[in-house]
Amino acid sequence: MKKNFYLLVLLLSLVFVACNRNKMEEEFGETSNPEKKELTAQEQKQKLQTVAEELIGVFNTNDQKDVIALADYLIYKYEEYDWDDVYDFYANKFDYVQAAVEGVKALSRGEVSANVSSKVYRFSNFTGIFKANDKTRSWEYEGDSENIVLLFENEDGVECRAELKATGVEYTFDYEDDYDDDYNLTVEVPSVISFSLKEGDVEHISHTITLDIEASTSVKQTTSVRFTNITISTEATATKNNVNGSVLVKYGDRTIFEGSASAPNCKLKDKTDAQEWEDWFEMYGDALWNEDATIKYGNLVGYANILEQVQVKVAVSDLTGYYTACDKLDEEYDDKYDDYECYHKAYWNSYEYNKDYADLLNNYLTGIIYYSSNVEQARLQFEADSYEDYCYGYDTGEHYADFYDVVSVIYFPKDDTSYSFDDYFTEKAFSSVIDLTEELANKYLLLFDYIEMERVDLN
Repeated sequence: MKKNFYLLVLLLSLVFVACNRNKMEEEFGETSNPEKKELTAQEQKQKLQTVAEELIGVFNTNDQKDVIALADYLIYKYEEYDWDDVYDFYANKFDYVQAAVEGVKALSRGEVSANVSSKVYRFSNFTGIFKANDKTRSWEYEGDSENIVLLFENEDGVECRAELKATGVEYTFDYEDDYDDDYNLTVEVPSVISFSLKEGDVEHISHTITLDIEASTSVKQTTSVRFTNITISTEATATKNNVNGSVLVKYGDRTIFEGSASAPNCKLKDKTDAQEWEDWFEMYGDALWNEDATIKYGNLVGYANILEQVQVKVAVSDLTGYYTACDKLDEEYDDKYDDYECYHKAYWNSYEYNKDYADLLNNYLTGIIYYSSNVEQARLQFEADSYEDYCYGYDTGEHYADFYDVVSVIYFPKDDTSYSFDDYFTEKAFSSVIDLTEELANKYLLLFDYIEMERVDLN
C-alpha cells in the first residue's frame, strides 16, 4: 500500500543527492577536517543554521534586478498581444506542437515502433522572425531565419531578442498508434536545442539541451541553464549496465550545490545493437515489480554537497529487493486482516504493519549527514508512530481512534537521541533562517513594478 509513495520519495531523493561509494572518502578523507569529531544534536542545529544563513547570504538581488525588470515589463506589456500571425504562418506545421506532446507521452510509456509513421514532424521546420507590433498589439511575421526569433522592446525602447536554435544531428523517434493511424508520427529531434534572451547586447538567460545517442552503447543528455550569474548544469547517462546523473548549481564562480545519482551495481539484461533504446527501457518498468525478472536494479547511491560544508549521502541497498519485499509484506497482512469492521482497523493502519514496514525501510534505505569529514553525524531512521483521527465503524458508529503510520526521524549517535523532523527543525530553533529567507524573498518581489506580487510571510 505504501511502497509506491516511499519509492517516489527514494527516487526523488536520489535524483538530487548521490554519488559513488568512494566519493565521500575521496573528498573528505583523513586530512580534510582535523577535528573530525562527532557533534551533539544541539551543536548540529547551530551548524546547520550557520550554513543555511551563509547560503541565503550568497544571493544578491542586484545581480538579477535587470532581468527581473525585463520579465516584469515583458509580461505586463505583451501578455495580451495576438499570436494569430504566428499561427497562420505555420499553418499545418503548427500541428507539430500537439502531435509532439502526444508523442513524448507515448515515448515515456514505451509505446514505440521502428516502422515508418504516416507523419513526419521536423523541429527544423520551425523557423522565422516575429516582431511585436505595438499599433496592432500582435506578433507579426518579419522574415525568414534559421531559428525562431521574437523581437520586442524594453521599457526604454532597447530592442530585445528571444531566440530558439536547433543544431546538430537529428534523432528520429517513431510512434505508431495501435488503434488510430491518424496518430502515427515520426518526430525528428535535433541533438542541440538552445534558447537565449538578450536585452541589447546583454544576454540575461541561456538554456542549452544536448542529446547524444549511440544506438548500441549509450544515451546521454546534458542541460545548462544560466540566469544572469546563476548557473545550473545537469547530466544524465544511460549505458547497457549503468545509469547515472549529476547536478551542479553555481552562483557566480561559487559552487553552492552539487549532487549526483547512480546505480553502479545493476545486473542488467544486455541490449542488442538492433534493439531500440525505448524498447530496452520498457523492460525495466516490468522488472521493478517482478522478482523473477533477469534484470536487477541492484543498489542506488546518492550524494549531495551544500556549500562544501554539509554533505548528505543516501543509499538504497537493493531497489528490486525493496519493491518485492513491500509486495510480500502487503500480501502477508492482507491475509491476516482479510475483513475489518472499521477503517482504522485496516492492516495499513495497524501498529504491527507499520512497525514491520519501518524495519523494512531501515533495512534497505540509508541516509547519513557528514560535515566535510567521513565522521557520521546523523542518520535517517524510520519508526511506527500513532495519531488520533476520526473514523466510522459499522458497530461502533462515529468515534475517534488511534491510527499508526511510518514516520522518519533523525538519529544523533553522539548523544544517542532521536527527533522527528518537526521536533528538530522548529521555527524557534531556526527563526533566523526563516527571517532571512522571508527578507530575501520580499527583496526579490519588490523588484516587480508592473506585476502585483504578494509579500511572503513565513511566520
